[in-house]
Amino acid sequence: MSSMLQKLCLGVTACLMSVAVIAADYPAEMHGKWGTSPEYCPGLEIDKKFAVMGTEQTCEAVSVKVNGDKLVIKEKCNGEGGVAVENSTYQVNGDTLTRSYRKFSDKYQRCGAPKAAAAPIPTAVKDTSAAMTCSLVAGAAGVTTFLDEKLKKAGNAVREMDGYVFKAEKKIKVNKTDVLVGKLIRSDGSVSEAKSYVFAEEWNCK
Repeated sequence: MSSMLQKLCLGVTACLMSVAVIAADYPAEMHGKWGTSPEYCPGLEIDKKFAVMGTEQTCEAVSVKVNGDKLVIKEKCNGEGGVAVENSTYQVNGDTLTRSYRKFSDKYQRCGAPKAAAAPIPTAVKDTSAAMTCSLVAGAAGVTTFLDEKLKKAGNAVREMDGYVFKAEKKIKVNKTDVLVGKLIRSDGSVSEAKSYVFAEEWNCK
C-alpha cells in the first residue's frame, strides 16, 4: 500500500472514530411526533438520530446529559440560516415536551394525545372566619385599608383606639399574602367602606 493511500485510510479511520465519539442518540422518551397545537402537528419529529422541525431545521444530537428531570442536549443544527450548534434543554412530562434554547422556550404536545384539560379558574379561598367581626391587633396605629383587589387604591388609615371593626366575608390570596374582604365599620355602627380589603395579619377575627 502506498504511503499516500495509507495516509488516506488513516484519515478516513480517524474521521469515523471522531464521529463515533461525538455522536449521541436522542432518548427514547423523546421519540415521536409533536406539535404546538393539533392544527400544527407534527411541528417536531424526533427519532434516535435526528430532531426535525418541519422544513426549518434539522438537528443531530452531539451530547446528552441528564440534569434532574431535564435533558441537556448539545445539538448540531442545519437550517436556512446555515449550520449552528445549539445547547438545548428538553423536558418530557407524559405527552408534553418543552424545548428551551437561548432565550426561547417552545412547548409541544404529542400528536394524537388527548387534549389536556383546561386549568380550573382559580377562585377565592374562603376563610372559616367568613362573616366574622375582626378588630385591629393590639397597639395597631395607621393601618391602611384598600378599595381594590390589587391593593393599589388606599382607603382609610385606622387605629385601634378609633374603635373600627372589619366584617370579614372571605379571605383571598394577593401575591401569596392573606387578605380579608369585607366591610369597614365605624365605632357607631355605620359603614365606612362598603367593600374593602385589609391584610389578615393586622386583624383579629372572632
